[in-house]
Amino acid sequence: MSDLASVSESEEPFPLPNSWTWTRIGRAMNLVNGRAFKPSDWSATGMPIIRIQNLNSPSAPFNYCAGIVEPRHRVSPGNLLISWSGTPGTSFGAFIWNGPPGVLNQHIFRVEAYGDAYELRFLEIAVNARLDEMIAHAHGAVGLQHITKGKLEALPIPLPPIAEQKRIVAKVDELMRLIDDLEAKRKRRGEAQARWRTAALAELMNTQEPTALSAAWDILSKSSGVIFHSSENIATLRQVLVDLAADGRLIGSPGSAQGRPKTCLSRVLKEPLANGRSVPDGPNGFPVLRLSALRGQFVNIEDHKLGAWTAAEAQRFLVREGDVLFVRGNGAIRLVGRACIAGRPKFDVAYPDTAIRARPDLDIIDPKWLWLVWESTDCRVQIARTARTTAGIFKVSQENLSEVTFLLPPLAEQKRIVAKVDQLMALCDALEAALRRKEQAATKLAEAVVAEMVA
Repeated sequence: MSDLASVSESEEPFPLPNSWTWTRIGRAMNLVNGRAFKPSDWSATGMPIIRIQNLNSPSAPFNYCAGIVEPRHRVSPGNLLISWSGTPGTSFGAFIWNGPPGVLNQHIFRVEAYGDAYELRFLEIAVNARLDEMIAHAHGAVGLQHITKGKLEALPIPLPPIAEQKRIVAKVDELMRLIDDLEAKRKRRGEAQARWRTAALAELMNTQEPTALSAAWDILSKSSGVIFHSSENIATLRQVLVDLAADGRLIGSPGSAQGRPKTCLSRVLKEPLANGRSVPDGPNGFPVLRLSALRGQFVNIEDHKLGAWTAAEAQRFLVREGDVLFVRGNGAIRLVGRACIAGRPKFDVAYPDTAIRARPDLDIIDPKWLWLVWESTDCRVQIARTARTTAGIFKVSQENLSEVTFLLPPLAEQKRIVAKVDQLMALCDALEAALRRKEQAATKLAEAVVAEMVA
């Protein structure tokens, strides 16, 4: 047994019941490290080599060793193993081995408990309860760290009476079975919801007649609280609404855009597209937008820096109310070419070289309609097809943006569709807010149930 000092009062992580005491991992068990197998030691047959991935996933493939292995490196079912190296959050931890007899790879300790003071399953729980502390003591390169044997042995763990350990293990196993059962039910429910959601959205997207579309939407909206149970699901619904609107099918009326020929961006502008200008920072310079200002539907002019140019130099690049700025380049293809509408600026601000400015002809197109169609799947696909990449940055040119095509209903119809989309998006916002409240309530309920069960 290790000659480690007893746990002092100042080291105790939290108070314990009167019948419990603190000890250290090194005083409770002997840690036997695995063997550093080389690729040359591997074979197609023999004893399976137990690696960290085999601890994390029972389905992970084994390497095998057909050579002679020392008894201390052999593992039997029921042995307690501690992984002490790898990626924090995924690799560290204690595991009772339930796989076949095998041999132990390096970076894993096989536990030899001292005496009979511990129930092995409780020892696993006790070590994993100190996982955050174990990871905090680890060191090494980012993404690959390890804790030394000495630091691991020094970690305090609780030592209850053996009867109390057995009761705790039984309660934990009961809770785990309950969690497994709930997870299985959640999975079955999720699969049913996914089938229902897919069918409802397909019906919505494939419906052509206004009356049928209204009926499909009525059915979907009434069941939305059941089938749209995550932010990702609601994001899908938002995209369907945008696509229906851009395709002229959201509002079915004699003035609908459906069936009309498409136009291209260059035909709805008062001025040609214009790139921004690259300007170095300057402490007393002129306000210029950051790329992050173009993340929503509307330009956030508060998100700007000062560029080292004069007001006269910036005049060509000033943002006006009604301008639409497109993201010219980004490391994520889904963000390239995204549109952002400029409201009435509170102060003069210029757009950067990472943006392309469009000045729509407000007599024929509403900037909100341009933004709406630009968010459609059809326009996003057109932009993605023409984007080019250099050094990991995707870029789109003025020429390619100019040629993107979309439907252009009469201006009054555009405004009517935009207003309808705003109304439906508000419903999506309400649904998402209700979902967050439901999740928070469920979390509180789960915490209360667990607290009651372990009390």
